[in-house]
Amino acid sequence: MSWLDEALEYRDRGWAVIPLIEKRPAVKWRAYQSRLPTEEELEGWAEVFPNAQLGLITGQQSGVVVLDCDNDEAIEFVAELGYCSPIQVKTKRGVHQYFRHPGERVQNHQGGNPGAHWYAVDGLDLRGDGGYVRVPSSNSPDLAWQIQPHVDFADQSEWPEWAYVQGKQEYKGVALDLSGVTPLGYRTDVWAETAAYAQGKYPTGKLPTGGGNGRNDRVFKYLSQCILKGFRGEALEAEGRRFMETFFDEPLEEYYYQASLKSAWALELRNHPERFDAQGNYIYSLPDEKPDFDIDLSDVEPESLEIDIAREPYRPLTDDDLELLKAKTKELQYLVRPWLTKGSITQVYGYTGHGKSTMLYRILYHLCVGRDFGRLFQIERPAKVLYFDWENSPHTMVNHIETMRSSYGRTNGNFNLWLPPLGDFNLTSMEGVTEFAKWVKAAMPDVVVIDTVRSAMGGLQENDAAAWAPFNLLLTKLRSAGFAVIWLHHANKPTQFGLGREAGSSNQLTVTETQIRVTQVFEDAKTAKEKGGKAADSFSTNVWDALDAIKPPHTRLKFVCELSYGKTRNMTDEYMQGPMVVGLARSDFDGREYIVTNSSPRFNVYRLLNDGHSAQDASRMLGLPLRTVNDILGIEE
Repeated sequence: MSWLDEALEYRDRGWAVIPLIEKRPAVKWRAYQSRLPTEEELEGWAEVFPNAQLGLITGQQSGVVVLDCDNDEAIEFVAELGYCSPIQVKTKRGVHQYFRHPGERVQNHQGGNPGAHWYAVDGLDLRGDGGYVRVPSSNSPDLAWQIQPHVDFADQSEWPEWAYVQGKQEYKGVALDLSGVTPLGYRTDVWAETAAYAQGKYPTGKLPTGGGNGRNDRVFKYLSQCILKGFRGEALEAEGRRFMETFFDEPLEEYYYQASLKSAWALELRNHPERFDAQGNYIYSLPDEKPDFDIDLSDVEPESLEIDIAREPYRPLTDDDLELLKAKTKELQYLVRPWLTKGSITQVYGYTGHGKSTMLYRILYHLCVGRDFGRLFQIERPAKVLYFDWENSPHTMVNHIETMRSSYGRTNGNFNLWLPPLGDFNLTSMEGVTEFAKWVKAAMPDVVVIDTVRSAMGGLQENDAAAWAPFNLLLTKLRSAGFAVIWLHHANKPTQFGLGREAGSSNQLTVTETQIRVTQVFEDAKTAKEKGGKAADSFSTNVWDALDAIKPPHTRLKFVCELSYGKTRNMTDEYMQGPMVVGLARSDFDGREYIVTNSSPRFNVYRLLNDGHSAQDASRMLGLPLRTVNDILGIEE
C-alpha cells in the first residue's frame, strides 16, 4: 500500500495522522489535535513526503492513549501492575499499548521525568493529549500490530482503569555524589546496590551479559569505590574479580578489565589531584562518619558524553575496538537541538544588562512547554528545568513569568524556579551545597541552571585557577548524574580591540562543553558603542529590518540580540553557519510576546522539502553536505 492509502485507512478509523521524518513531524501538527486532516491535505503530504513514516496524534481527537514501554524493565513493571491492552504495537525495543481515551484530558509523561503522578521507570512513557507516536506502515518496518484474536479497535481498555499506585516506583540506584565539592558526599555502596538489583531480577542472583544490566559500569564504579576504601595493586585487582564472580554470569574480558582498572585510577587523579602526594602516591582515605545528608537521585541514568578509554601502553585503537567505543559512548539525547543534550555542561555569558537571563529564560520556557524556539532551536519533547536564580529580583521574575505564561502557555510544572526568598544560601559553604543538593533531589529536573556563578559563589577569586576547581567539580558531578547543566557568567568590559571575553581564569572552561555568548543588538551605532553591543547595520543585512520583515503583524520589536558559539566540543553541521539573531516582539493589542529569529539549517531543510525540493536540492541551495541533509531527514544512504 502507498503512504496515502495507509494514511486514509487510519483516518477512516477516526485517527489524526501526520507524516514523520526522523520521528519528528514534517508539518505543523498542533491543529490536528482538534480536527482530522482532510483528504486533500493527506494527498499533498503524500506527494511531498512519499517516504515519510506515519504518526498518530494521540489524545481526545483520535480517541487514543498510548503507553510506551521502551525496554524490558518498563514491560515488566507494567505487567506487575496487571495492565495489558489487547491491542499493542511491537517495536524494536518494546511495545506500545493502546487504550481508549477517557474524554477528559490525559497529560503526557516520561519515565525519566516522572513528576508527582508518574512512575520513575526509565523507558515508561505516556502519550495522551498533545502527544504523538509512530504507527505501523510500509515505511516503518520495525513496527507491527499485535492484536489478540477476535478483538478490534473498539475493544481497547479505557485509560482510567490505570490507577497510579503511590510508592510503586523502581529506581536505578544512581547517586548524585557531591563529595569533594565543599562537603563530602556519601557514596552509594555499589556491592549492596548490585546485590539488591541482581536478587530482585534474577533467581540465581547473577546478572547475565547485556540486557541493560550495566556490567561495565558497575565494575568500574566498584573499582573506584575500592580505591577510596584503601585497596591498592593486587588487592584492588583481586577485589574487582571477586565482585565480578559474585554478581555476573561472565566476567569482563581481561583487556577490558585491565582498562577499567587504569581508567578508575586515571579518573581519580584527574578529578582529585589533591589526593596524591608529590611522588604520585595515593594518600586519601574516607572519613568514618557520614555527612548529614544523602542525595539519592536513583531514577536518573548517568550519561557522560566524553570518551575516556584506558588502554595498554603504545597500543592504538583499531576497528577491533569498536564494541569498546560503542560501550563508552551513547547517542546524544537532545533537549534543545543542536546545543543542549542530557549529561552536558553549557556556559552562557555576556555583559550585564545584555539579556543573558532574558534569553535563557525564554529558551528554557519553550523547552518546558515543548514548543520550538522560533525557527532557531528545535525542541524534541517537553522537559523539566530547575532554575537557581541568585541574580534577579522576585519582582523581575514575576514580570518574566507573567509574560511567558500569557505568551507561550503553561508548562504544567516543568519550569521550576528557586530564588533567595525561598531559603537563602550560596555554594561557598558545606551548608549551601547541602541545601542545593536537596533542592535538586526534590525537583528531579532534566536541566539545572546556576544564574550566576559570581552571585552563587560570592567572593570567588575569578582570576585564580585553583578557585574554580570546586565549581568545576560541582558541574561534573551534576553532569555525571545525567543532568544538563547551564551556568551563567559575566563578560569583561570591551577593550579597544572589540568585545570582551568571559571574566576570570580560563580554567573556568575546563569542563564546559558548549559556550554561548549573548550580545544585545542596537538600532543605532552610537548606542551600540556606548553599551558595548552591536549595531544593527554592522551585519551583512540590517538585522532589525530583517526581523521586522518576518515578525507577526500588529507587533513591534522591543529587543534584539545575537547568540554566538564560543567553545564547542561537539560542533556539527547543524550548528548555525552564520550569526543567530533573536528578537522579542510585542503585540499592539494584547501585549503578548513573540519570538522572531532567523532560520536554523534544520528548519531550512524541512522548509525546502515542504516546498517540493529534493534532499539534493536542499544540499546544494543551503551549502550543506548531502550527508547532513540526509541525517536531518532520517534518510539512510
